[in-house]
Amino acid sequence: MCDVLIIRPSKLRTGAPITAIAHVEEGSSKSIHLEVKPEGQLGLEPFQVPTELENDHLQAQFTVSFPGTYNLTLGKHSRRIEVSPQIDLTFRTEFGLFFIAVALIVGGMILWLRKKGMVGSA
Repeated sequence: MCDVLIIRPSKLRTGAPITAIAHVEEGSSKSIHLEVKPEGQLGLEPFQVPTELENDHLQAQFTVSFPGTYNLTLGKHSRRIEVSPQIDLTFRTEFGLFFIAVALIVGGMILWLRKKGMVGSA
């Protein structure tokens, strides 16, 4: 019924859409679901995602909120995926320290140039 189970994108993150694609044989119109089973995460229940038949491919799209390992099953094919946590960039951590360093360097150059007499003081 299904051939290989393809997962996109290649880098899986929490909160980002994950797409599972499987090639199906012609004439297979049977409705099947993708089963997503969290592994090793207490309190998380397996869930099913409906698939859509597009050309000769079954496609299911879903998101997960918790990082970890998940086992995906579509028909008789199974695949294990690892989902990493989403990394949020903040202004302070990414750019704040850089701008502080630049301000210190520029301020030091201005003071040094004043001391050398290259920049006039009013």
